[in-house]
Parts: sequence; structure tokens; C-alpha cells
Amino acid sequence: MVPYAGLPLSALNEQQKRDALELIRLYIGQMHDAHAQIKMTDIIKHWDRTYFAWIGTTDADAVFFYRIHSPVVMIEYDHQTPVSLYGPRCLPVATCTPPSAHPMSMTTAKICCGNTC
Repeated sequence: MVPYAGLPLSALNEQQKRDALELIRLYIGQMHDAHAQIKMTDIIKHWDRTYFAWIGTTDADAVFFYRIHSPVVMIEYDHQTPVSLYGPRCLPVATCTPPSAHPMSMTTAKICCGNTC
């Protein structure tokens, strides 16, 4: 079992809550529509038990990690430069779940800014 970490989404201001919901929908939207609707209903039902954790900065070239975690969903996104590719010409590489979803870092930065995550 992975322990919860970060801020509960219920502690975010209204704009940050909308941004968090938008970010979650980017991932859940990768499912077939009917499944996505069921999953989003379940996520919203557990909103007060959902946490957002962030490691890193919000600079344009930042390396960062975030997790959205509740009893019904765990979303992780790890944006980093692999050690074996380190160098001035290398760009950070994103790994996430699901692999086809690559949400904008600005959305996550808006959620985290001003809070200790």
C-alpha cells in the first residue's frame, strides 16, 4: 500500500480544484467514454480523500514528479532527464501512466503554486 502524500484536493482553492479536475480528466479521458464517465464519477465521489503531491520546481525546464492518489485512482507523472542521457543537448523525458497521456506541466504548476506539496 502506498501512503497518501501531499495536499488533500479539498484544501485547494476553487481554481486549483478546477485545474486538478482538468488534469485528472486528461488521464481518465484515455479510457473509452463509458468507462471514463464511471471512473470520473467514482473519483469525484472520493474527492475529499484525494491527494496531490509535487516534487520539483515549476520552471519551464524543471525536473518534477507529481502524484494524484485516492482510494480509487493513482496517477503519477515523472518528468526527468535520464542519467544515461545527461548532457547539454538532452531534453527531459516524460514517463507517465497511461503512456499515451502527456498533460501540460503548466496545469500541474497552477495546482501546486502557492502551496507546499
